[in-house]
Amino acid sequence: MADKLLGSGQGGELRALRRELDTHWLIRKRWHHFQQKDYSYLVDLLNAATRESLGQIHRDHSTRLLWNVLRRQPALVLLGLRGLLMGKKDR
Repeated sequence: MADKLLGSGQGGELRALRRELDTHWLIRKRWHHFQQKDYSYLVDLLNAATRESLGQIHRDHSTRLLWNVLRRQPALVLLGLRGLLMGKKDR
């Protein structure tokens, strides 16, 4: 895999990897400030289809997981935007 990314000159795999890492970082950055009550609130919001997605898609595939969850429960988009806009600043 490393040879493909570094030696072949094909940037498609590298771009896909960067996109996946950026998505994972964004999610992790927001969750870093969560407290137990925040996790509980989020889990309580999830419908059955969304919970099923969380059980089927590995968290290493964060972009696919994120889009699948948002597709199954679009109301979470507003919650996510609120978290991005009103979240604590990094120190």
